[in-house]
Amino acid sequence: MKTIGSIEYEWVEPRFLSSSNEGELALEETGGLMDAIEANVKDAPYFLWEVNVARLSGMTPATRKLCADRLRQLPDRAIAIVHAKFSQRILVKLVLTAVSMLDRSQRNNAVSFFDDSDSARAWLREYGANYKAPQE
Repeated sequence: MKTIGSIEYEWVEPRFLSSSNEGELALEETGGLMDAIEANVKDAPYFLWEVNVARLSGMTPATRKLCADRLRQLPDRAIAIVHAKFSQRILVKLVLTAVSMLDRSQRNNAVSFFDDSDSARAWLREYGANYKAPQE
């Protein structure tokens, strides 16, 4: 397990990241995590991301914008959000709506919410097993 500020993350397997955060997601920490993601998946066709938000209390508008901008530049992705309360689901949807509004490509992106890590990881692995690159 690696840390960047209050973010804990690990590469479960190639192209498969698991992360969690405690408290408010800070801009600098988020930038560091996005750098780590880009370094590991920039040349991959897709990546899988399990995000545990059980201890996340929020993120600033600048952090949301950074997430949206940086995610848009990465390969296709499946994101499994784990342990999200209603307010956290709204926050995640804000970021992902910004990503989709800014990204006009034909990407294969998916997001889903889960109550447990096992279900989230099974869904992510299924996405990876069935991944097909979009036709250009």
